[in-house]
Amino acid sequence: MNYTIREMTINDYNEIISLWQSSPEINIDDSDSQENLDIYIKRNPDLCHVAIYNHNIIGTIKCGHDGRRGYLHHLVTHENFRKLGIGDALIKKCLTSLKSQGIHTCNTFVLDTSKAALDFWQHNNWKQLEYYYRTFQINTYF
Repeated sequence: MNYTIREMTINDYNEIISLWQSSPEINIDDSDSQENLDIYIKRNPDLCHVAIYNHNIIGTIKCGHDGRRGYLHHLVTHENFRKLGIGDALIKKCLTSLKSQGIHTCNTFVLDTSKAALDFWQHNNWKQLEYYYRTFQINTYF
């Protein structure tokens, strides 16, 4: 199967959000609005990507970093195209881009309720970190 991987653009938004909404493994929130995704893409050049087949988006990955550690979000492959290496290719593209920017450690976030996603990351040799702390968050839209 011939598919391509290219940088994500905000013009992809409608297809991207549709793919994310079809995936129960993805938690969509205000940070995934069109405006916020545009900011994220611009802040993280050469790090967010889509996989394209027959002019349709069949895979996505958001990637960014804080200057010392990379973060992967929203790795999704359309259910009809899973187990073909597309997710692996998207991850490799991000890790290569992070390395070129001097980032050598990367984390991803996986919902505890997503057995398929947990299995995917463990199968691909990602180590589950054991935390002794809690993550807190505040919404600054108040």
